[in-house]
Amino acid sequence: MIIIGAGSLGIQICDQLLVNGHKKEHILFFDEKKSVLNNLPDNFNTILGFNNLTKALKTDNKCFIAVGHPVKRMKLSKKIIDLGGEIHSIKSNASQISNFAKIGYGYYFQPGVCIAHNVKIGHMSVIHANSIISHDVEIGDFASISQNVNIMKNVIIGQYCFIGANVVIMPNVKIGNRVLIPACSIVNQNLEDYSTL
Repeated sequence: MIIIGAGSLGIQICDQLLVNGHKKEHILFFDEKKSVLNNLPDNFNTILGFNNLTKALKTDNKCFIAVGHPVKRMKLSKKIIDLGGEIHSIKSNASQISNFAKIGYGYYFQPGVCIAHNVKIGHMSVIHANSIISHDVEIGDFASISQNVNIMKNVIIGQYCFIGANVVIMPNVKIGNRVLIPACSIVNQNLEDYSTL
């Protein structure tokens, strides 16, 4: 498994892979910056630059995009797929996902994430610890949802949205594409595309 991005999210992904039973020697980190790779907490195998990544993907094409920013994650995922990478999903065994939820590929769910029935979540979404997604919610592709977020029933969230920590989104709210909701906000009204609360 190649973790694309060796920053904080990449290290969190690595932790989850190790907890899920992956062996350290089978985990590689890719980044474009040597300084980022040098700051990894342990002696992991690393890949610097896209030329080396292209070679590595011929041996192991399983990848996870560990980039928090939704639009950057989208752009990087397209590049990785074009290079032959296969995007994988990772979730904590301490998350609860309804059998009646529909979730796209490439997601990362941390411990304590609860996703109820009739929820639809698009591709490449990241949901951090202890966030709760109530029933009949739709979340678009490349969402980034921080820790301790509570999304109540019948909410629709567009693509490339970033939701900060401890946000509460009240029932029946519609949120457009590329919306930024800062930490500790209570959202009780619709938000248009490109809004910042």
